[in-house]
Amino acid sequence: MMEVSLISFCLLFSSGWGNILTGGEDDVCGFPGLPVGGQLLLGGDGGSQTSVSEGVFPGAGWPAGARVGIACSDGRVRQGEEERECKPDGSWVGALPLCRTNLARDQPALQSETLLNYAASMAVDGDEETCSFTPRTLDQRWWQIQIEATVVQSVAVAISPGSFQHFTIFVIELMEGNKALYKPCSTWRGEFEETVAVFLCNDGDGHRGEFVYIRDDREQQEYFGLCEVQVFPIEDGSLCGQPEVPLGGQVQVEAGEAVYSCSEGRSLLGLKERRCSNGQWSGEVPKCHQVECGDPVSPKSGYIEVSNFRGRYQF
Repeated sequence: MMEVSLISFCLLFSSGWGNILTGGEDDVCGFPGLPVGGQLLLGGDGGSQTSVSEGVFPGAGWPAGARVGIACSDGRVRQGEEERECKPDGSWVGALPLCRTNLARDQPALQSETLLNYAASMAVDGDEETCSFTPRTLDQRWWQIQIEATVVQSVAVAISPGSFQHFTIFVIELMEGNKALYKPCSTWRGEFEETVAVFLCNDGDGHRGEFVYIRDDREQQEYFGLCEVQVFPIEDGSLCGQPEVPLGGQVQVEAGEAVYSCSEGRSLLGLKERRCSNGQWSGEVPKCHQVECGDPVSPKSGYIEVSNFRGRYQF
């Protein structure tokens, strides 16, 4: 059983971590969660960033308005927002992003022809500013990447926005007798409005194969350019990473289930258990509210003296 607790190590990094508090008020956010293959980026006062990876959990909390960035390790691509913001109610904006495995990064690539030095490999170098291009021709134009044999769940394609495109994505499976089976993944026709578009294969159920082949279906004499191609397999949906932890709380994770509890002096408000499904934790993150007592009644002909009174009678 793995227990994720909010351990405090602010004193070790007290310089440069201006967005982390040592207070314990309910409008402070706890641990924001960590996807599998991800890192938290914590901004310092001088503009530098410190990364926090799996197994290290800052415990003091973040005030409302504070932001944490989320980056993915090499070979993985973030799907979702690149940062999260602490809301005034003590919760984090949005869902925890995923760090998907990209099978295409730096793998062998080919295209029908190469324009100047715009090689096919420039579409899998991890840089959307570099693109592969074929010459402007009426001949059939295509691009292809070799990957490990797997079930391809989706393909992300980056093309310069504003251009008219018509292409079909195939997953190729090698068969006995030196034969190849081309399985249609998705087709696009129209003006490319996004920098990156994700196309599901077989409605997300995926196709098994060893190659991804993109065919330019435009009949005009045109260049065919791809700025980045990412290939994502069907992954184990039980790998959800580290769940969020409310301030003053703990969570125990075992067999795809997260069980929350609160420290002494706090009470749990919300779901006690969350389950891992499709790479994300179900339900909302509970909160650990500070226990409070009502106003004490003074004795007859007496009075009450309260030490360090802060307006509320807390545990």
